[in-house]
Amino acid sequence: MAPIVVTVPEPHIWTFQKGDRKVLVLGTVYPEPKGLTYVPASIHRAIAQSGAIIGPPWFDFKANVNLFNILPIWHAARGALYLPDGKHLADVLTPAQLQQWAVLKAQYRPGGDVERMRPMYAGWKLYEAVIKHSGVAVDSSIGGLIKNDAAKYKLPTIDAIAHWTVKDPKTAARAFKPSDAADLACFQSILDGTPALTETSRTMARAWAAGDVAAMKDYLDSHQIMRACWATATNDAVARQQGVDSEAEQRKAWLAALTTAAAKYPVVFTSVPVQNIVHPSRQIAWLQQEGYVMVDTETASTAGASVAPSAIASATVTTPTDAGHGASHH
Repeated sequence: MAPIVVTVPEPHIWTFQKGDRKVLVLGTVYPEPKGLTYVPASIHRAIAQSGAIIGPPWFDFKANVNLFNILPIWHAARGALYLPDGKHLADVLTPAQLQQWAVLKAQYRPGGDVERMRPMYAGWKLYEAVIKHSGVAVDSSIGGLIKNDAAKYKLPTIDAIAHWTVKDPKTAARAFKPSDAADLACFQSILDGTPALTETSRTMARAWAAGDVAAMKDYLDSHQIMRACWATATNDAVARQQGVDSEAEQRKAWLAALTTAAAKYPVVFTSVPVQNIVHPSRQIAWLQQEGYVMVDTETASTAGASVAPSAIASATVTTPTDAGHGASHH
């Protein structure tokens, strides 16, 4: 285990203000190195002075199913995971992609069980294997911390997910087809991102735990953070089949949750991937479109905060070393 010494101990909290209403935003990093430790005083303070917590945006599909139609739906949906007409990855990838794929697959996920999958789903399986072997955590520690503080301060967590019921799930499953361009772009991003996964995790975790916004920005200006593109592409494909705009519905649902919370509470809390804050997109872009402006956290009023600032001056982030990265595992 190689220690990463952090001299400024608290993750940064961004403040967005519109009139007398504030949104306190915790930037999050994922994936985290295993064993990440940090001083969460800034997070506790932000949650303590908030009246509610806004959940993350997503597009959630529900299906009307029963015992009589679940089996054919399952078969249809399972078929969507695989390339049509008996094709294999070798039939749809470029020579350069095939070469990248062969190297990473041999290192992390040997075996031929994914060769018939659509590229983004084969990439998803590779990503899971890399996560398992690279000393990074499957789950973020932040979700549990926020949930515990919400319970401690008796704060409501407002659902900001766009919910949609698929009325004919059997037909939808059979008609499901992700965009070929999105499929291959997602696959390429996984191929490009997996070799640097451990370095990215450690570098961003160090800066995040220290609240070092400049370091995070410098890194993000020259590196791409891998996203769960397979999930987004899947949702977008289902949304298109249903005739809805996934991004627009997510924006509408999240802003509705924010409006509901802000009407009752002068300060609310939410979390956003730090790359979406440094390079404004998704929730941050939506906030700005609604007239919220980023203000200096140090000068923003924090009257009423019930958690005292931490007097701790240093902390240690402990993560696995890179030694053994890609070696054989049980």
